Amino acid sequence: MKYLALTIGPIYETFVQTKKTRAVWAASYFFSWFMKQLTIQTNKAGFKILMPALNGKDIVFVSNHGSGLYADRIYFELSEKTKKELEDIVRSLISDVAKNIDEKNRENIDNYLSQYLNIHIVELEEKKEKVLKTLNDRLDQKELAQNYAFENETNYLLQFFEQKINESFLAEDAFSDKKNKRKFLSIPEIATTTLFRTGDKVNYIEAVRESFNKKEDIQLMDVLKERNFDILPYHKYYAVLYADGDYIGKNILMHKDVASDFDKLRGFSEQIFKFGQQAEAKIAQYGGNGIYLGGEDILAFLPIACINEAKTENEKETHTIFNLIHELDISFDNTVGTFAKKNNLTPPTLSYGIMISYVKHPLREAMQIAHDLMEYNAKEKHCKNAVAMRFQKHSGQYMQCCIEKSKFCSWNNIKELVKEYTIKINDSNKEPRKSNADLLSGVIHRLKDDMYFEVFACAARENRLEPFFENFFDEKVHKDVDNPKNKFLKHIRELSEKVFNDYPDNQQCRDILFTVLRYVHFINSDKD
Repeated sequence: MKYLALTIGPIYETFVQTKKTRAVWAASYFFSWFMKQLTIQTNKAGFKILMPALNGKDIVFVSNHGSGLYADRIYFELSEKTKKELEDIVRSLISDVAKNIDEKNRENIDNYLSQYLNIHIVELEEKKEKVLKTLNDRLDQKELAQNYAFENETNYLLQFFEQKINESFLAEDAFSDKKNKRKFLSIPEIATTTLFRTGDKVNYIEAVRESFNKKEDIQLMDVLKERNFDILPYHKYYAVLYADGDYIGKNILMHKDVASDFDKLRGFSEQIFKFGQQAEAKIAQYGGNGIYLGGEDILAFLPIACINEAKTENEKETHTIFNLIHELDISFDNTVGTFAKKNNLTPPTLSYGIMISYVKHPLREAMQIAHDLMEYNAKEKHCKNAVAMRFQKHSGQYMQCCIEKSKFCSWNNIKELVKEYTIKINDSNKEPRKSNADLLSGVIHRLKDDMYFEVFACAARENRLEPFFENFFDEKVHKDVDNPKNKFLKHIRELSEKVFNDYPDNQQCRDILFTVLRYVHFINSDKD
């Protein structure tokens, strides 16, 4: 039997050239849109699609929040169809894109896209159980040969993404069934989602419109301040999140029981789509924008903490990035993990790279750092299933750590501590928040001291942290069992014990404690 496979690019290299949030979204969504249209048209033309899975009579899976759900590869089993017919469909699609961008300049744009887009097709005859691996290997080789549009001085795609994307065919496709077509928010909007959810919504929307009309997203902070919004330090920061599945190819796609069964491959693809739909919903509920959720990959822009959209005051809680990671892990296990378990395969996990940046920090650089954190820190250095996180202040100073989720005791304790001491920071009573920030400031200051940390680490390794804390925190308030400060110190001590029990390297322990506690401190703090 003969098989065909197609890949499209350059995805990452395209959206890192963009500057604004909506342009990043458009660049990413474009490639997903192209693959979705290719799925629709090849299915209509009678091609037998192996992957991605078709969604019953609807044919394609639809995003509910404007995220790109389609990955960069499509696979076919050939019967009567030919490679030439697939090439003709691709050629027609490119022509349609050029027309949609600018019909008056269609020919130039068409030529540019034909040079710029890295669309590779491979055809082979192979045994059923080896076909997916062989196709992917061939596509990997093809992707090493990149196209470059040397003959064009104008980057028509980038120009299109940076300009009137709100009225484009991409926005129409992504948001046509939604009440509000402007679903892709600027970085300052994402960072200040809590202000929108808790404050005067009309006043906030007017502030957004004012800054948007000035064509300077970053001015939103100044406009909000002028309109008397209470801007806290953490409202001036945002996060870029990258996530990627671990061992998907090795443990699932290349496993002999799946690779030789096309129905199972489609079943896996269906679960990947369901995860993408659930993940974009979780990200939107949290207050962020899911940019790309193709395959098991995620790119999202997030507030570093955000109040939920509860109906009553008593139900309002502030959630953090750690809440979101927990929710994404559950969704991944309930979809892709369930597929693996049903087929007696090792359930895959997710690794994350998270870059927390000041709103004026270049988005392109923040994306690059988050991507590198995921690839090199979380996946290569720490055996995957990890969270690599950097928190960088506007001064350029940063703290960074890598947390291994497989170390359940410390990972669960981190999530619990972060949740407990951030969940009510938006309550009207500000005293607990101030108290938490003051106490954490003292602990963090001590952790920065090399001599203190050496003694601290020694006490942790010898299981003597309780008397150590009693010695260094010996004020009367720290002795009161019922005092919240004493309770907080106990939680910090317990977290320290679990981190040192799980990690043999003292510097890694220090990085984790310092970064996590600084994150909690920053969310609680009134001062930058």
